[in-house]
Amino acid sequence: MKCKVEKEVRFRIGSKYPDLLRYQGLTPQEWAGKKRFESLPDQDKEIVRERARRSILSACETDVNLGGVRLPTSQAKGDKNLKVEAI
Repeated sequence: MKCKVEKEVRFRIGSKYPDLLRYQGLTPQEWAGKKRFESLPDQDKEIVRERARRSILSACETDVNLGGVRLPTSQAKGDKNLKVEAI
């Protein structure tokens, strides 16, 4: 049974108890993805982040929520303030 708490919360709590929680609160699949991302060279990490940004932007048809301000997608494209980070 998977914990229904958000991934970031599970990881934050799990990181406090690494000796008790093998994957620090992540699922085995999430943990494998985290380790795979961490093993990438910095240049490849940036490529993955850029793809994630584009994916997020394309999922939003009319607007993107950036810090509580709703902008048309056309204005949000390429915004460096939209960050996608691995945990």
